[in-house]
Amino acid sequence: MTLIGLTTPLSVWVERKNQVSQAYKKILLIVSGSLILLVLVGSFVNLLGIIQYVIVIFMGGSVAGSMLFIKKTSSKFKTKHQEKIEQYFASILLVVVPVLLLTDYITSLHRIEAKIGFTLPVIFIIMASNKLWDDIQRLALFNTAAVSKEHSLSNYALTKREQEVALLLIKGHTYKQVAEQLFISLPTVKTHASNIYKKCGVKSKIELLSLIIC
Repeated sequence: MTLIGLTTPLSVWVERKNQVSQAYKKILLIVSGSLILLVLVGSFVNLLGIIQYVIVIFMGGSVAGSMLFIKKTSSKFKTKHQEKIEQYFASILLVVVPVLLLTDYITSLHRIEAKIGFTLPVIFIIMASNKLWDDIQRLALFNTAAVSKEHSLSNYALTKREQEVALLLIKGHTYKQVAEQLFISLPTVKTHASNIYKKCGVKSKIELLSLIIC
């Protein structure tokens, strides 16, 4: 639970445009390390019950805070489906996490041991579903890119060769595969790719794909 509370905000901060100060990261690391030490100490002094409550609150607050950060900021990436998925699952977790914590509290009052066995699997399932949905959407993007790619590429003043390279990149080909298919050298492919990204105002194949099909 402590590791979830630590890694969730760290991974979210890296992916967002808004920068988080190093002070917040240091505080998060210090708190997480302190909680891990408390677990080790608590196992010897019989305080694990109290420490577990503290860790559950830390995890819940960390995950909820990370989801709020997603809701109020934008992603570094221009992939629209990814941003939509993140916003959707952030809303789900903002509802689910408080409900889980409240449920854990109520069950503890009735001496029903459901904390770890109930809360963690639900959070893991939601986070895994987020990743799975994102992967499926990425595959769908690659499969549907061919529908309008040629028309879209004509809007960016690409040369005929650059369009050929761009079409292959959009289909998911690597630079080496593009070079082999067009019978040109790898450095030439990289030069064409650099020109394509510059003309289209993007920095990667994913951003190019998103730009062309959106």
